[in-house]
Amino acid sequence: MPESPLVLDEYARRIRTDVDANLLRQEQLRGELRKLEEEHNVLLRLQETLATGAEAIASMRAETGEAGEAGEAGELPKPRRAERQVPRRRGGKGRAGKGRLSGEASLIETVNALLQAQAEPRSVAEILGEVIAVRPATIQTVRNTLDRLVATSKAERTKQGRSVYYSAVGAAAGSQPTPAVDAQ
Repeated sequence: MPESPLVLDEYARRIRTDVDANLLRQEQLRGELRKLEEEHNVLLRLQETLATGAEAIASMRAETGEAGEAGEAGELPKPRRAERQVPRRRGGKGRAGKGRLSGEASLIETVNALLQAQAEPRSVAEILGEVIAVRPATIQTVRNTLDRLVATSKAERTKQGRSVYYSAVGAAAGSQPTPAVDAQ
């Protein structure tokens, strides 16, 4: 039986180690619980702020008499794009009518009209800024449209260093007065 004190010491050491590990784990869990409580408080404040904002929107709509599609005061309004009646595109081989509403000018007509209205050459970015004010477009779409106008001789492309500028063919010739040549 002389081994029993050694066994008891081993058990006491293991229990001490387990108690220390348990206390350490409890402290870790308390820290995680504190973080979760902080996150919970932040989320509650955000929820309150959103509810207040939705109520403000609902009251503004009620004051202006705007018939909103939002049902309750706490519900957010639907995006404007959903309100617009956009015709569905049918799968087909033709490209006519793609990307525009009926009665809306084509992108090529829009870009050509913008170029005709300008007295000086414009970069693609400048043209894109003007096109976006009228209809949705990407820079690559505008670039392709300008290339089509150049190919059909409706626009000119000029390079200045690494920059490329576009102008309408009629606008470039009409904006510069030509000196009178004396035949004598």
